[in-house]
Amino acid sequence: MNRAQKYPDNPSVNIGRKLIKCFALIVLLFLATLSSSLLAADVRVIMSRDLPPYREAYKGIEKTLGRIANISVYQMHGDLRKGREAFSPLPGGQRPLFIVIGTEAAEAAATFSGKDPVVFTMVLDPSGFIAENLTGVTLEIPDRKHLEIFQKELSGINRVGIIYTAEDKTTSLRGIRIAAAVLGLEVVSAPVNSINEVPQALREISRSTDIIWLIPDAILSDPGTRNHILQFTTVNRLPVWGISEHYVKRGALGALASDYYDIGVQTAEIARRLIAGASPNEIGVETPGKIVVLLNRNAAEISGVQFSDDILREAEFVQ
Repeated sequence: MNRAQKYPDNPSVNIGRKLIKCFALIVLLFLATLSSSLLAADVRVIMSRDLPPYREAYKGIEKTLGRIANISVYQMHGDLRKGREAFSPLPGGQRPLFIVIGTEAAEAAATFSGKDPVVFTMVLDPSGFIAENLTGVTLEIPDRKHLEIFQKELSGINRVGIIYTAEDKTTSLRGIRIAAAVLGLEVVSAPVNSINEVPQALREISRSTDIIWLIPDAILSDPGTRNHILQFTTVNRLPVWGISEHYVKRGALGALASDYYDIGVQTAEIARRLIAGASPNEIGVETPGKIVVLLNRNAAEISGVQFSDDILREAEFVQ
């Protein structure tokens, strides 16, 4: 007969047995955690710059991958010369899965990543560096999304005016015209070759359009050009659809924007698929899954545009 059988109600024996069980449970939990850590994928997040939108995207990445990956962060601070170091192997020689945030980091990936799988995010136009080993989420919102809002959610919009750099946007504009025609909208375009040609193009296009749509364009991104367009359209009570929240704050009627945290989550889901064995070619390039509608009430009052009930329920208003 053992001690526990002989003294079943002995407090010291019962306490000892409980301590042994607790110790065994702690050991098991430790081993499980250690095993999980050893099996977790190594992920290196390379950030182009330390900017609030990039940090917000990183939060989504960390939240989604934190339990299945060992995540390290490398800051390039806008210096492309740091690209080689950013894509160096881990101390043990292993190659991590790379996630690059922003254009500079994506450009570095195209040069220094070799054949390693890379997930890019927070990039407007990846066409200049896309390769077989790259996949990710672009910031570019499909043209049809904008056009559907013009056609369904804004009153009195039938003709959409677009000013664009002639040598850069011909192909893109063809796609916009096709999408607009399907929705019963007409595109009135004005090509320009320099900043100096924008005022004249704006005067001409304003006579035959219901809204000016500022598409991503090198010439239109010039601060002086942007301010001139917003001032001209305000004086002439012509609505402008901008590129970002910054434009809406400065007087544009509205814009579509990406949810940066959600883009981070979407990016992490792509990384999860690569960790599970998928190839970048299988995934391709994705557009933002969650899009935010930004509107300016004051601009609507000035231009006389009315919003549909649906968009009023969905939109965020910017002052």
